[in-house]
Amino acid sequence: MAKKKKETQVATKQETALSKPEDRRGHEEPSRQEDFIIPRAALLQKTSPLLDQYSELKPGMIVNSLTGEILPAEFIPITKRTYWVRFNPRDAKDPNYLPEFAPGAIVWKSDNPNDPKVLRDGEFGPNGEKPAATKFLSFLAHFSGHDMPVVIAFSKTSFNTGRALNTLTKTAPGPMFASKYTLSAIKKENDKGVFFVFKVNKAGQSSDEEFKTAEQFYKQFADVQDLKFHDEEETTPEGESAEEKVF
Repeated sequence: MAKKKKETQVATKQETALSKPEDRRGHEEPSRQEDFIIPRAALLQKTSPLLDQYSELKPGMIVNSLTGEILPAEFIPITKRTYWVRFNPRDAKDPNYLPEFAPGAIVWKSDNPNDPKVLRDGEFGPNGEKPAATKFLSFLAHFSGHDMPVVIAFSKTSFNTGRALNTLTKTAPGPMFASKYTLSAIKKENDKGVFFVFKVNKAGQSSDEEFKTAEQFYKQFADVQDLKFHDEEETTPEGESAEEKVF
């Protein structure tokens, strides 16, 4: 009888704990998903402003741009969007500089590959001139221990890594978030100095808990059209600003 009584007490405590509503006072106003700013996975370069904010950070680290926390290696991609952004160059001598826009400002952005602006500014010129617009492969991802999803945006020197991840997710069975991957940095060097680029590898199947969390994020954010992600300024290896990105 004593054993049965103990089991009943444990069951009652568990039921009470599970049925107790979460205290959410202060959150009475309904929130729209477009009111959120999604952090991004910031790959730190030697000129990244985050290095000035957090003394423990170093170039080559991958951190949550909103909090400065070092991100775990494993992540679960949730959904992908491809888009183009034309930034006004910071150097007025650049042939693509537009004086009617502030240096570094967004001139236009589009997720339509047939947009006339994308067709005009998103391709290399006849003599190999760089496109005026930057193409992004952007994945909304879940990193364990983070309450919000994080965006991983691949462009320029990391663009091929984004293509590799896209290929891996397309050929993996099931929903995108059924599989997980690792995100790391590779050190590179060119005539402008040392810089880092993203690298991804397969990391097996998502656990049941990881799958459920990623699936919930998918339901919350996959269809949001005006979702913004953190635009903390970060300098790319080419010396151009990667600020003001949008997802």
